[in-house]
Amino acid sequence: MCMSDKIRRELEKIEIPEELHNRAQLGVEKAKQEMNSRSDSSKKRTKNLGYFLASAAVLFGLFVGSAFVHPVMAEMASKLPYLGQFFEQDSITEVIWTEIGEDYKIEGVGTSYFPESVVHVTLGGNDGYYAEVKADVKSVVEEILVKRGFDAYSVEVDRPREPGPEMVLSEEEKRRNEETMWVMNDINDAFKARNIESPLSSIRDNEKIMAEVPKATSDEKIKEIKAIINGVLDEKGYDGYTIHVKKIDMVKMDQDMRWAGIISLLAEEVMGKEDFKVTSLGYTVHPQPEVLITTSVKSSDSEAEEFAEELSHVINKYLESEEMKSKVKDDDYIITIRSKDKKKLN
Repeated sequence: MCMSDKIRRELEKIEIPEELHNRAQLGVEKAKQEMNSRSDSSKKRTKNLGYFLASAAVLFGLFVGSAFVHPVMAEMASKLPYLGQFFEQDSITEVIWTEIGEDYKIEGVGTSYFPESVVHVTLGGNDGYYAEVKADVKSVVEEILVKRGFDAYSVEVDRPREPGPEMVLSEEEKRRNEETMWVMNDINDAFKARNIESPLSSIRDNEKIMAEVPKATSDEKIKEIKAIINGVLDEKGYDGYTIHVKKIDMVKMDQDMRWAGIISLLAEEVMGKEDFKVTSLGYTVHPQPEVLITTSVKSSDSEAEEFAEELSHVINKYLESEEMKSKVKDDDYIITIRSKDKKKLN
């Protein structure tokens, strides 16, 4: 029996449980980068993602893209069903926090995927406490990973990072930060008082007031929005702010948010287990949703295309499941799988 037949037989055994944990709520941090398109040299926006779970004082740079050990191709056949099994399990960061959070002074648990897959655990307490329990914490976390079949992660136990000189704010910067929060609150309240949904999206650099409106918004409506914001600034005496209103495709924005959640659910499993050979996972919704996967498989491998076909089959099965219908909706999506040497395999 060829590898493809064996894999297909295993794929048919995958069962999708009734409950799907919404791991996307743990937090998804999307990083945008430019990526070559399939057929020409034009650029498309892609989103790389990673998981983040930590206290306010702990930040991890979470970028998808890691180097995996390349196992024997034929051994992955019975491993692909992991993708169907993870519906019924909590996120690995949730599991770690639950199992060790009460026994140790844990301040943060997170995962990162660049340059390799790593579980980060941040310990509080003094230096003596850290030195005493560091090895124990690492050992416990490694055991948890083994139980879940995560063999692509290493474990790092660290102290909370001290802010560098560039992170120390001046008194004026602190004042401006605080004022910016008041500006946002006052603007939102002004729109609420008029029974208008606030278009305010952010205030950049403590000076650029950013508002987003649907593409069809008229120039007169935009003038009204700016007038409301300017009225707040004048009434409250807020100086030094500029207003920027951007028209956006609301349907495409909704689609973008849905696919961010979809990819976040995939990331932990396919990036955390070597059998999937996934070294980078991302997506784009322009011009249509596309799942972008890079693997550690070389295009010269005799079974590379067959592997890509079966990996695509597994992901399709997941995306077509009842649990994912509310996210995928009726989107016509593409799955693109590339080799280590960036060649398209499917």
